[in-house]
Parts: sequence; structure tokens; C-alpha cells
Amino acid sequence: MKIEIRLAEQSKLFKNQPEKVVSTFLSLSSEELTSQIKKKTPVDTGKLRGSWTPKLTKDRLVVQNTRNYALFVEKGTGIFATEGRHRIFPKTAQAMHAKIDGEDIFFTNSRGQPGRHMAEDGFMEYRKKIPNLFRTSLIRQSGGKQA
Repeated sequence: MKIEIRLAEQSKLFKNQPEKVVSTFLSLSSEELTSQIKKKTPVDTGKLRGSWTPKLTKDRLVVQNTRNYALFVEKGTGIFATEGRHRIFPKTAQAMHAKIDGEDIFFTNSRGQPGRHMAEDGFMEYRKKIPNLFRTSLIRQSGGKQA
């Protein structure tokens, strides 16, 4: 699962700005977006939260998660999923197994899990901070002097 931000989508913001302002903004955005998504990511073992990694190029920022279940946590499964919307049944066994509060539980079907929308919610929090990130980029470019 990945989130990609291209500068073309921010063209009004970056029009006629020095390249250093743009690169500083992308660097700050990389840290902020990754941080916001990690804050929204549920924790069981911490592997999902720890797998969010930013990648920067000259004109885009990509934050991705390499865990194969990240999309299922984001969108949900079973009747809560955006596609399919049906109960979950085991494919090869008669029952599914889970350990809940140290107790082994067996069940023949499940409604699934609702989506946690960690990437979506983290991105929305990041969007609120874009003006401040851009202002910080401009201040750093001007050597700390505000206009």
C-alpha cells in the first residue's frame, strides 16, 4: 500500500519558488506525513506501524507500507470491506482459530474487521499542516528571516 504526492498537484503552491524551498518542503512533508500515518496506525506487535517508509524524489513524495496486510487494515475485511462485503469463511478447514485474551477460540465464519483508515486519516491531518510546512520552507530558504 502506498500514498503518493506529486508536485504537479501542488503546482499553485510551488509556482515560481526556488528549488531549495521545494526540496525543503518535500523533506518536511515526508517526515510529517509519515509521522501522522504512524500515529493513526493500530499497534499489536508494532510491525505494521514500523513498516511505513517515505521515499523522496525530485518531484514526488511516496509513503508506503510493505506489510501485505496493510491494505486490509486500512480498508477493512468481510462485510466491512469496500469490495465483496460478505462474511469470511475458512477455505481449507472447517473452522478458523484465534487466540483472544489467551483463550483459543474457534469459529466457522466471521464478519471481518472494519477499516482503520490510518493512511487516509493521517493524510488528512498532514493536509492541515501544509501551510505551516511551506512557511517553514520559505523561512529556511531566507536564512531564518521572515518577510
